[in-house]
Amino acid sequence: MATAFNSSILSSTYRDDFRDSDQYYRILFNGGRALQARELTQLQTIINKELERFGKNIFKEGACVSGSTVTINKSYDYIKLNTSGTGEPLPVDTTVLIGKEFRGVTSKVRFRILEVYTAAQTGDVDTIYVQYTGGTSDGAYVKATDNETLENSDGNGLDDLKSKASNATGTGTRISFGDGAFFIQGHFVFAPAQSLILAYYSNDYSGNVGFKVTQDIVTAVDNAALYDNQGVTPNTSAPGADRYRIQLTLIDEADVLATEDFVYYCTVKQSEIVSQVSATDNYAKINDFMAKRTYEESGNYIVKPFRASYSENDSSSDYLNLDVAPGIAYVYGYRAETQTAKTLPIAKPQTSVLENNVGIPQILVITLDQILQMQLVSLFGIHQIVLGQTVNHLRLECLTQVVVQ
Repeated sequence: MATAFNSSILSSTYRDDFRDSDQYYRILFNGGRALQARELTQLQTIINKELERFGKNIFKEGACVSGSTVTINKSYDYIKLNTSGTGEPLPVDTTVLIGKEFRGVTSKVRFRILEVYTAAQTGDVDTIYVQYTGGTSDGAYVKATDNETLENSDGNGLDDLKSKASNATGTGTRISFGDGAFFIQGHFVFAPAQSLILAYYSNDYSGNVGFKVTQDIVTAVDNAALYDNQGVTPNTSAPGADRYRIQLTLIDEADVLATEDFVYYCTVKQSEIVSQVSATDNYAKINDFMAKRTYEESGNYIVKPFRASYSENDSSSDYLNLDVAPGIAYVYGYRAETQTAKTLPIAKPQTSVLENNVGIPQILVITLDQILQMQLVSLFGIHQIVLGQTVNHLRLECLTQVVVQ
């Protein structure tokens, strides 16, 4: 098992005593002198520090440097299995089912198994995720049915499976990333393509998705590929150098422990991606410089208005819904965008008071600049916006009315 990485392991185990304050930038090897292991390790540290300083100037921590497309499937078909009692058990090695064709004995539908999850993983029952490849000719069935025997139809000799007695089929939510590279802790870290089921049995998932960062030390004991490979087979009497590894694992932020590092990538609401890391989020100093220039030239401004409207709240007659359309604005030179509509419940006014000769200062006054400082979040909670209006007679129907100057 790989050894967890910590801040002292390089100096304690590998004698890497590099310090910035020493101001060493090259290691100069001399003929006739024994080579020290720490010199080879420190050589890598010096080079990495140079790259880290440059990278931090250009990229923000967690920036997506290249690749990494994301897709979400909220119609990921599953079949819950009956694997105990009157059912059919899963094979010990469930990977033998991946990619295999099965057929429902009753429904006659055909499907290919994509993934297998045990009850321990789903928190419910053993479940297969499938891609349907054919139904009955009369269209009577398009999915497997409850309490149905599922037989292997491509002649691989696999044992039958059996669907759960009730509510056996449905759809879950699965997110998939293409491979990409991220700037993390001074390194440009490769993340392989990977997928994650966000909701095993629902297409209504909401939350943040990103990567868990794992750092460890791999030795020849952990991976036989690190033994000397000059011969036909690895020379187990000649273990090679250890390796420092960084892994990025796709994860739901809700599953990240307080002691673990998390790199945000996207936000999902009701199984739809509503925001994700983009090219404009990646840059550090250069982005700050461009934002400063934009603000000095143009100030704060809105490109695509955040148009608001009211609709009825179906759950309570005491509330209205405030619906705010997607929009784009530049806040102190930085681009701020909402990609989906926002809906907030707003309490209806229950009483009204008529006041004469009420001046603007007697109600809440907030400037557009203040709204932009709150990065448009507060805009979604505003009931009424009056632009450039002088009020001598005002009916105060809600204490949360706002005048924007």
